[in-house]
Amino acid sequence: MENKKADVWVSTVLYILIGLAVMGILLAVIKPKIADLKDSATIEQSINSINKFDEIMSRVRQSTGTSLKYSLQLSRGNFLINAMGENITWILKDSAHQYSQEGVPLNIGNIEALTIKNGNVWQITLMRSYSNSNIDITVNGMDRDWPLTPAKIPYTIFIENLGIKNGKQNIDISIK
Repeated sequence: MENKKADVWVSTVLYILIGLAVMGILLAVIKPKIADLKDSATIEQSINSINKFDEIMSRVRQSTGTSLKYSLQLSRGNFLINAMGENITWILKDSAHQYSQEGVPLNIGNIEALTIKNGNVWQITLMRSYSNSNIDITVNGMDRDWPLTPAKIPYTIFIENLGIKNGKQNIDISIK
């Protein structure tokens, strides 16, 4: 009788261990795919955000004195307003998703995407350049770069057309 009780406990423990091993194997296989899909969605959202920013820039350019507000939710990656280089850039340094062919720039409308291998992950860079648009971007009235890092609260960005300065349209970006 005691031998049967021991057999039941041994069987129960073995079934539990087998179940845990199967769950562990499934997680090891599925987790990278989930990370890939999550990063793919993040990249697409970032492209949409840059396009929205670009749309607001176009609307502001139409008339001197125009000021519009843009709300940027940044959950991953870094967003850089590069007033010196006249562009905006979003960089994700640790993507599980290879967005495009490695080292080859890909144009998505006005956005240039670049994928670079960074160890066992990918660095994805999305850039919208205004250098050929006769625009002079300033940040809070100065010609400087402004990096934005992920935050739980959305950034409030004001884009204002200050008119023509030195033959270029001066667009000032202020972050609150």
